Amino acid sequence: MGKFRILAAFVAVATAVAVVSVPALAGGAKIVPFKASFSGTATTKLTGSRVDVTARAAGTGTLVGKSKLSGAGVGTKPADGNCVPFSGPGKIVTSTKLTLKFVVQPASSGCAGEDQNQVTFSGSAKFLGGTGKFKLARGSFTFSGYYDRGTGAFTAKFTGSLKV
Repeated sequence: MGKFRILAAFVAVATAVAVVSVPALAGGAKIVPFKASFSGTATTKLTGSRVDVTARAAGTGTLVGKSKLSGAGVGTKPADGNCVPFSGPGKIVTSTKLTLKFVVQPASSGCAGEDQNQVTFSGSAKFLGGTGKFKLARGSFTFSGYYDRGTGAFTAKFTGSLKV
């Protein structure tokens, strides 16, 4: 009778594990590392101390494959110093037209070199959902990159996690 109880308990535990695991395997949310890199063009427009930024690029990344990036941001140039904090919305559109939205957080910044044309930037962003499999996407990433104000060229790398 003792062996029967142990076997019954084992079957019950195995069944419970299977029931809990099935939703995760059958489309439940999972967290995956997110990495991407993009290259494209950007523009900055200074009006008084306000800096408007727009960017468009192509690249590739985890879960998004070959995709396009677009974004717009606003910053305020300080009276002293070469670093401009900025924030704003952006999106990644996959080759299959799925969209993944994000917003750059206010602590992000771009810092110009001595000639004011060579700008390095870095910061963080949060995912805000999108379309299709990205509808409920959440997570965050950090980014860093380089922007040449003279030519408009920029590159950026993203690293973080994405819950889909």
